[in-house]
Amino acid sequence: MKPIVTKIGQTTITAPNGALANGYAVTFMVGTQGPFTLQILATEFTAAEVNKRTAAFAAELAQIPMQGT
Repeated sequence: MKPIVTKIGQTTITAPNGALANGYAVTFMVGTQGPFTLQILATEFTAAEVNKRTAAFAAELAQIPMQGT
């Protein structure tokens, strides 16, 4: 299933080096599952990066057996 972004907001997140950094919280649904939230550094925030990360999450989610499917 294709992820659908429902909300994007600015936030402060912890960068890989441990420092606080500007970022975005991207909330999305995968079918009826969710909402899920990914945090992305502001320096990495592009439409392509959001699409890549949400699609990768959805692909992992599809591998988990769920009741009724």
